[in-house]
Amino acid sequence: MDAGYRIRPRTKLTLGYQYDQRQRDFQEVDKTREHTLRARVNATPLDTASGWVEVARGVRDGSGYIDNRPFLDSHTQALLDTLDEDERLENHPALRKFHLADRDRDAIRGRITLVPNDRLSFGLDGSYTRDDYEGTTLGLGENRIFSTTLDASYSTQQGVDAYVFLTHENLRYEQRGHSYNPLGLSSLTDPAQRWSAGTEDRVYTAGVGAKWSLLNDKLDLDVAYSFSTAETGIDVDAGSALEAEPLSDLNTRLHRVDIRLDYKLRDNLTTRLGYRYESLDTEDFARDGIDPDTIPSVLTLNGDSPDYRAHTVGVSLIYKF
Repeated sequence: MDAGYRIRPRTKLTLGYQYDQRQRDFQEVDKTREHTLRARVNATPLDTASGWVEVARGVRDGSGYIDNRPFLDSHTQALLDTLDEDERLENHPALRKFHLADRDRDAIRGRITLVPNDRLSFGLDGSYTRDDYEGTTLGLGENRIFSTTLDASYSTQQGVDAYVFLTHENLRYEQRGHSYNPLGLSSLTDPAQRWSAGTEDRVYTAGVGAKWSLLNDKLDLDVAYSFSTAETGIDVDAGSALEAEPLSDLNTRLHRVDIRLDYKLRDNLTTRLGYRYESLDTEDFARDGIDPDTIPSVLTLNGDSPDYRAHTVGVSLIYKF
């Protein structure tokens, strides 16, 4: 539900409200409800400049978290009768799944567009989201996601549209956990068994592309290239009963080339030939150099973190009704 009001000839204020309710079976929460309020301002102060900004506040709560409900629903009563109350569990009773837990969300996003002339444009957009799970003792406690993109596009008189962009993303997560032995349930309440982990993802993505219209707009050629690099750092803090060592960063690099050729057979019929090349390189300490017998008393699957080079070709026929 939205309502708008024009403050000035070139400025408009929009207020909105959204309600989301979800019903679930065989999960810890029967029903979740989320209320979201948002406000947005669109402005065009100059003929060559425009922008907008939007803020939102969302609150999600549930009907009551029953931590062992999946365990109860997936076992017979005859088996449950053989177990004590504190043995009827699969996870720690204080653990909360992030998509079911109560959550407060604050978000802001916006964009500025500059158009110096009919052929050239520049854009800058950004967003920031903060999620707090204040009622969660174990599990995801909070996350912060920031993203910004700078882009530019240019159109030539020869029917070529070109663009370039650069994106930076920063994602931070705070996770809290508890290490315990299912056979020694007394450790469930031992604070020395608690641990926490802070994860930060730093992602940079750059891309460039162009589209040519040929043969009186009957033939379109699209060419695009993008490169993305990501680095993940993990800081772990463990209780006195646990041992924690510094973890190496995770690294990912992805190159992608896309080429697409569209030929218009009729106004409503187009044939397409496409090609894509991808090159992925990853470094993951949890998989690289880990043999099946590297970890004592644990049998693992052998294999390094995934690296690949892939070529794909596709042919399609597009019909518009």
